Amino acid sequence: MVLGGVLFGFFFLITKGTEAFVQYETAFTLEKLLSVDNLAVMAAIFTAFKADEKMQHRALNWGITGAVVFRILFIMLGAEALERFSFMNLVFGGLLVFSAYKMLGGEDSHNEEPAMVARIKRIAPNMPMIIMVIVAVELTDILFAIDSVPAVLSVTDDRMIAITSNIAAVLGLRALFFVLKDGMDKIKYLNQTLAVVLAFVGFKMVAHTWIHIGTLTNVAIIAVIFAVGVFASLRK
Repeated sequence: MVLGGVLFGFFFLITKGTEAFVQYETAFTLEKLLSVDNLAVMAAIFTAFKADEKMQHRALNWGITGAVVFRILFIMLGAEALERFSFMNLVFGGLLVFSAYKMLGGEDSHNEEPAMVARIKRIAPNMPMIIMVIVAVELTDILFAIDSVPAVLSVTDDRMIAITSNIAAVLGLRALFFVLKDGMDKIKYLNQTLAVVLAFVGFKMVAHTWIHIGTLTNVAIIAVIFAVGVFASLRK
């Protein structure tokens, strides 16, 4: 699925040119890496519910379906808001910077998940376990969309690129989860790396009126941030 997502970018290279291709690949990569943090939260949810692998597969299938629907809806609404109201760049940029602050240590968003699980159990104690797990996964998808949608809209204002890059990144989540679930704790500086990326793209949105950052420069900065994060994790 990852290779398919990467290769789909050539459709934009052929139909829209190099800049659209670079925007798609940047948005896809950014969304795929942000989804790793999402997977870590899902792993915590499955552990809290003591979900077996069969239940995890079912919950992820429903979660991915919901994520695709919500991402399309949020991207359309977000793109429309950015077109109509210039101040929405400040709003979206501020959301990204705030998310970066939480990741860097102001708050640990992962610690909120057990509370969400407990709240679901308290509100609907007689609900079947599989439904509880699906609800928790869907709520997690919505929470992460609040970060990922502004992030992709900071990379491109082309709705087709934004939507397809998000869908391509989300569709590979189930396979990626079972590949990474036993090794997520080994990515020592994942949160810090994602936080720096979110802070950068948030700053880019806030300052877009005064500072223009070209597509290739944007790609280079994000690539350097992730390279430093991966190198530091390997060293650790």
